Amino acid sequence: MDGETIASLGECVLPVEDTDLLDVSCSNSGFISVLLPSGTWLSLSLSSSPSGSLSIAQASEPLRLQGLTFIGSTRTSEATLAALTSSHVLLSAVTSGSPMEIVTLLWDLRYGVLLAQQAIPVPSTLPRPKKHGAVLQLQVSPPSTSDSDSTKARTVSMNAILVLHPSPEREHQAESGSAPARSTVLVVPVTVPLKSTIAAAMGKASAGARWVSTKSSGPNSQGQGQTTRGGPEVSANARKALREIKAAIDGSATGSTIAAETVFFEYVKQQGKGKGATQGEGQTIPLEYPFVQGVLEFVLHPPSHLQGKTATYSQKIVAHLLGIRAISSSMVEGGILPALAERNDWGTVSLAMGSVTDLPENDIVSLLAQIVKVHASSDDNAMQVDSAPAPTAAPTLPAFLAQCVVYPFTPALQRTAIRKHLPDAADLVPVLTIIDGWIVQHTADDALLSASDNTVEAASLPPLEKVLAFLQSLLDASFLALLAHTPAHKLLRALTAHIQPALEQTNELELLCGPLEPFARAAAAKAKAQAEAKEGGKPDSGKDWRRKRKLAHEQAGMAVGLYQVEELVL
Repeated sequence: MDGETIASLGECVLPVEDTDLLDVSCSNSGFISVLLPSGTWLSLSLSSSPSGSLSIAQASEPLRLQGLTFIGSTRTSEATLAALTSSHVLLSAVTSGSPMEIVTLLWDLRYGVLLAQQAIPVPSTLPRPKKHGAVLQLQVSPPSTSDSDSTKARTVSMNAILVLHPSPEREHQAESGSAPARSTVLVVPVTVPLKSTIAAAMGKASAGARWVSTKSSGPNSQGQGQTTRGGPEVSANARKALREIKAAIDGSATGSTIAAETVFFEYVKQQGKGKGATQGEGQTIPLEYPFVQGVLEFVLHPPSHLQGKTATYSQKIVAHLLGIRAISSSMVEGGILPALAERNDWGTVSLAMGSVTDLPENDIVSLLAQIVKVHASSDDNAMQVDSAPAPTAAPTLPAFLAQCVVYPFTPALQRTAIRKHLPDAADLVPVLTIIDGWIVQHTADDALLSASDNTVEAASLPPLEKVLAFLQSLLDASFLALLAHTPAHKLLRALTAHIQPALEQTNELELLCGPLEPFARAAAAKAKAQAEAKEGGKPDSGKDWRRKRKLAHEQAGMAVGLYQVEELVL
């Protein structure tokens, strides 16, 4: 290429049997990498002869990737390549583990080693439909060359720009409760050697073990992905179990899942027997991500997506998967919480709130709004003597609100969700009333002096810092609406009257942190020792007794014991 003119040097056919290529990268030195949907990553070298003809040859053994969502699935847009220098290639993709992350991997494909990696959580505002997923695009800025002071080896610094945006092929009819789709642009600074050297690759053989499959493949396996989503990650037993579960559900005219549950729990039992010796007694055997997602596709179809078909739902299977923390919200199209709420299975919703770590704020506040409406309707029915109670299995508002308060959230997304699903100040009044009651319980004088091991109170009363954080997001989102709602004025004044003394009391108690810290440490050490003794624990290793002896020596030096107090009288 000379200025604005591109000169053709010739044509060369890639030695790849599969015509379905996911992405291709080519560096200035002629190093080409080809990524296939099956997870196979080919390394090729392009060279020119003195006569001017081009030739291409395999540069190294292909890598077979694993642990990424694009492998063997329709989410081929969730992976992207960018050539750097020599045989250094940058790969960005979405992991298939729980919680899901976006990883950026720096590979030296000439030696098949991973040089560096970086991971970030998948943004909750990025829609990832089950069929197509999101779109990842990677672009590298022109490099700036710098010489190292200690060696003659040269490195280049550049910025990799990673763009995350919704798939253009996703469903155009967005649900009314879905969060607005947003694109994200990330800048990843990269410093990479100008040339690939064996010295830089030495010692890095095991760095990429998580992402490279060690399973052998046949000669004709190149480019042929597994039929089950997740490709090479799904074992033969898992594929067999999925086929049997699907056959059991399809063969039931009434939508019964009894046969499917039998197959599922038999597979889980066999997994435990096969790996019990290596995992140890009492440890849960992790299930493969594609297997869990495949099971959920069969037993947790959202009712709104079934057109005239009998709904299939297995509460036993879903509860078991939630109990072992094998489910992420993105495994179910539309989210796990909306799917369970459509089934009116609020008990499993409560279980999901305590075990799923990536629940979107939009889904949680949407369910809170539903509970508020149920709470309001139950109060109206209570005023009518002859009316029957509402036939609902929804939890009480204080119980569900407590789960919402303790669940981690991002304040900005929480405020957006509150404005969207709780725009009416009248719906916020019962929520604020409950929060005000919690603050009163926390700041009461007898609560400060009561024992802290009351498990019944702790289960129903969220921590004060969580309550105040949730209250701040709620007021930031709806304060103007509450000011315009006259019945809320008395409640706002009560909140102010209860919070102000609590803040003053907290400032006074902070002064005691330093003097009481040694006693708190001694009490914590004693509680830990009692817990270990109750478990009937293991004999102390050499490291344990040395640590205990050092701790005892330090405590003796400080002259502070659990009940040891020195008094100086003048």
